[in-house]
Amino acid sequence: MRLLLLVFVLSYLVVCGGLSGCAREAPDVLALQQGKERAAQGDYDAAITQFTKAIEINPNSAEAYYVRALARDKKGDLDGAIADFTKAIEINPNSAEVYYVRALARDKKGDLDGVIADCSKVIAINPNYAQAYNSRGLVRTTKGEFDNAIRDFNKAIEINQNYAEAYSNRGVAEGGKGDRENAVKDFTRAIEINPNLAEAYSNRGLAYDEKGDHDSAIRDFTRAIEISPNFAKAYYCRGITYDNKGDRDSALKDFTKAIEIEPKYAVAYLSRGNVHDDKGDFDGAISDYNKALEINPKLALAYYNRAIARNRRGDLEGAISDYEEFLKLAPTDQLAPKAKETIADLKKKLGK
Repeated sequence: MRLLLLVFVLSYLVVCGGLSGCAREAPDVLALQQGKERAAQGDYDAAITQFTKAIEINPNSAEAYYVRALARDKKGDLDGAIADFTKAIEINPNSAEVYYVRALARDKKGDLDGVIADCSKVIAINPNYAQAYNSRGLVRTTKGEFDNAIRDFNKAIEINQNYAEAYSNRGVAEGGKGDRENAVKDFTRAIEINPNLAEAYSNRGLAYDEKGDHDSAIRDFTRAIEISPNFAKAYYCRGITYDNKGDRDSALKDFTKAIEIEPKYAVAYLSRGNVHDDKGDFDGAISDYNKALEINPKLALAYYNRAIARNRRGDLEGAISDYEEFLKLAPTDQLAPKAKETIADLKKKLGK
């Protein structure tokens, strides 16, 4: 799930002819002004120092907590940012904007319920806050609550009929319900509104691929990459489509590019490993599965596929171990019966 990127808000920045022109301001206001100027220069440590000074002078300044939270978020201090947003809300409980940016910070921490709660509060304060509906819909999509998500996207679109992202996101929720026809329509509408929305092309490409229209899917993924050359997901998805078409060399190139852009892209290593395995390069496959599991030790399918590669290489003990790890992580998976059957066969071969 990806919400709107949090950008540093400079709406409070007062242009006053330099710091000397602000000399008559109260000390806390001057500290705020200096902090905002440091933040505008990208010096968030210095900005935080000034915002903290403003808070020490005036502990009831919701604005000082708010801007310090934004600076902390920029530095990756999500806990500190959320604590400051919360303090700003305690001082001024009717600010929809502060609830919304706290929702974005909570999203980065993976606190999905927290995002929903904050977006709901935003909507209660301002029922026409389209972004809050869109963000809540994204979280509900992630949680598999597709009907609730679609209702949120509908409301966002009702408020803003040219909200391209909401159309694209609604298409994802529709796709989650298996409604690929309406999903494609929504992705197409998003593209009509914003022809440079790479995510909409990528999403439509996924829908085409699921429908078996691989050529249309590849065109959309390629367009997404043209718009956003560092769009790792688009390379990854195009790689999947090439693999579905049997073009393993192109698939390998795209998975490798996705990994270059996002070195911790576990499923890209998994998929590249699958292609290596299909090409008979079992060592290459195992190397990629190892990396996928190093990044995400709970990626059950990587254990299953590594077991297959180890079996083909003659490492029966290793294969058994991997099948057993797969069963621990995914005991009810549709592949579980096959894993159990293969374990039994391998143990017979080993005389166990």
